[in-house]
Amino acid sequence: MDELDEHTTWAIQRLWSRHEAGLRLRAPELDVDAEMRREAVYRLDTAAERMPDKPRIAALSLAFWLTTTTSPEATEAARVLLGHADELEGGA
Repeated sequence: MDELDEHTTWAIQRLWSRHEAGLRLRAPELDVDAEMRREAVYRLDTAAERMPDKPRIAALSLAFWLTTTTSPEATEAARVLLGHADELEGGA
């Protein structure tokens, strides 16, 4: 595993641990916007595995932003990403 892959794996693990810690602190009701952002992050994370270095860094940066913000812009970005899920799954 090269240094970028190792750093990427570490960043994803840190991202998910922060994300899961945040979930435990929130009320159990369903937040549709948060669920949409989580699904977008999951798809970005999965697609990033097949991407070259620079697009992978961009995808993971976007995933991190989607996970750490609740702004309407993040929700809209997640909605757009999920609308293009078939392109993400192809590694585009």
